[in-house]
Amino acid sequence: MAAPALEGAAVTALRAVLHRVRLAAERSGRRADDVRVVAVSKTKPVSLIDQVYDAGHRCFGEKLCSGNYR
Repeated sequence: MAAPALEGAAVTALRAVLHRVRLAAERSGRRADDVRVVAVSKTKPVSLIDQVYDAGHRCFGEKLCSGNYR
């Protein structure tokens, strides 16, 4: 049962980070679209990564790839 709450928290955190990036870009006179947010999936379960992906995020970074992600 803890997994769905954790997954929801990841999507909420992603949205919060993207909001903070938009605010910071506005303050600095930059376009938020010019800033790339890289989600690091290290040690996270595929189900959690899928939730973030399904929320629309497409930029993931990883030092080592341990599986195939879409």
